[in-house]
Amino acid sequence: MSFAHKCLAFGLGAVIIYLTLGPVGLRSASPFPAQIDRMGAYIVLGLLFAIAYPRRLLWVMLVLLAMAVGLEWAQNLRPDRHAEVADMIVKCVGVVLGVAGGWAALQLQKRASLRR
Repeated sequence: MSFAHKCLAFGLGAVIIYLTLGPVGLRSASPFPAQIDRMGAYIVLGLLFAIAYPRRLLWVMLVLLAMAVGLEWAQNLRPDRHAEVADMIVKCVGVVLGVAGGWAALQLQKRASLRR
């Protein structure tokens, strides 16, 4: 879509990578449970990438799912981190919900433009 959407998507992706593999002290101090934070981040990531690349939704989903699984596994490479299957599942669900939300937003945009 627009350059701004792509910048936001890749920027958020970089932040997620840094926070996932960085020191454990970088975790957010959110009032929400950690699983909600994780899912929310991946929902927004999926949404942004879906809007940025509307003709590549399957690839967007596959790449983001691979990213979520890969980052979770990569936490095993750090002594202060550990991978959890539950975390991986939550992140993957976030990706699917985000990409689905992006697809829905794109469909609504198409309908609105057809009515004009």
